[in-house]
Amino acid sequence: MGKKGGNKTGSKAATAPAETASETELSPQKKFDLLKNNEKLLKVTSVDFRQVVESHVLTDKLIQKSISIESEIDPGFPKRDENSIQELTKWMVKFGAKIDGVEIKEMEDFGYGICASRDFSEGEFIISVPRKLMMTTESAMKSELDYHIRNDPMLAHMPNVILALFVLLEKFKGDSSFWAPYLNCLPPSYLTVMYYSTAELDALKGSPIYEPSLKQCQNIARQYVYLRNLFHKHTDAGSLILKKYFTYEQYRWAVSTVMTRQNFIPASSPDDPMILALIPWWDMGNHDNAQLTTDYNIEADRSEYRTCRAFSAGDQVFMSYGKRPNSELFLHNGFVHVDNQSDGVKLRLGVSKSDPLVALRCGLLKELCIPSSAEFLLPASVRPFHPHGKFFAFLRIFNMDQAGLEEWTKSDNKEDLMLPDLTLPVDTKVWRFLSTRIKLLLAAYPTSLKEDENMLSEQNLSPCMRLAILQRMTEKRILNNTISDLEKLENGFDPNEQ
Repeated sequence: MGKKGGNKTGSKAATAPAETASETELSPQKKFDLLKNNEKLLKVTSVDFRQVVESHVLTDKLIQKSISIESEIDPGFPKRDENSIQELTKWMVKFGAKIDGVEIKEMEDFGYGICASRDFSEGEFIISVPRKLMMTTESAMKSELDYHIRNDPMLAHMPNVILALFVLLEKFKGDSSFWAPYLNCLPPSYLTVMYYSTAELDALKGSPIYEPSLKQCQNIARQYVYLRNLFHKHTDAGSLILKKYFTYEQYRWAVSTVMTRQNFIPASSPDDPMILALIPWWDMGNHDNAQLTTDYNIEADRSEYRTCRAFSAGDQVFMSYGKRPNSELFLHNGFVHVDNQSDGVKLRLGVSKSDPLVALRCGLLKELCIPSSAEFLLPASVRPFHPHGKFFAFLRIFNMDQAGLEEWTKSDNKEDLMLPDLTLPVDTKVWRFLSTRIKLLLAAYPTSLKEDENMLSEQNLSPCMRLAILQRMTEKRILNNTISDLEKLENGFDPNEQ
């Protein structure tokens, strides 16, 4: 189960909206110091991704210096409470939302969530939210951001950044913003990796999610410097609003808001593609294993949510964020779902260019529409594990000798390589190869599964450190279970007999 936001220990206390925040400006010396520090930050975050591991400690030091300098002008973050939740609900209903039998409440271990105030059977209507209440990339294009959206090449290709800036634009307007009741109910901080300390990020070492986490931090820091420079160079309406309070902490918060809450909805015009949207009130729902039961009613021009299963009065009403492994939920939503039925560990495999049989292997893979380098999922819920489809075909082709490759290249039944119930001489080699590869992945972690389980019993772990340990622990369980299944396959166990 998951939640979209959290209060991280040490986060800055919430303050009033920007219009009543301190009017303090940075001194000329601090403006100069910030400029020079951000120049270094831009340089260190512009390195090749292969150097990101080496540069992330310096990146964090530079980010912390920017945060320290900007602390004098940072307007703070929302301070949601029962009163702001009530104001949000009134605003929603006033402008056409339908909310039936549910309320927003603080839920144990989840922060805020949606709570049933009556019994529900599966498939019952709960919430509908009309388009006009949503914050979308379309509404951003009609705002003071219009100039930059039309003229800046980065924004033209990054709708998620547009939406993050739109959130800040409206936040900085304070109570004069139409979306103020919604913005006042957003979390003051998140558990996305941009909020992790260096030590908390390094707790992910060995995990397939380690480098993607560092890259995300690098990207957001680089975007912050780029956008800050952009707004300070222009005098358009959007820049005048944003430049005064645009800080790293504000941008990190806005990006995290969008990352953890964004959804695709149909564009207003049927000729346009889908657009990004933040859907107020509905986005307080937390994730669990379930079917997707949110849809967009084009005729009524609103999103609609129906219960994914039966709930009793007092229960938390969950929804599904989609069938996604914990690596995606961790990186993009800031939580780990321990009982995730869609979990798995992504295994990257590729044919080396130095392989003397590279031409034969790649040629056969191409005929099966399989890339020569790809990620495959080792699933958590499929037990006993047995590769199938393109994953199995890749493993077989990767481990074949020249005679086998030549024979299958001539075959008219190449698709049979994907069949798990077809036994081939190369399969024993496949089990050994895959088992060895997974053992190497496990050896890359600095801790064992047992050590992780013991660490989680400690009471003084920060929320971010706890999540990092939980993420690598779920990965190790999947890898260990897969090795156990592969050893059975190597010894002649037939999973079809289960």
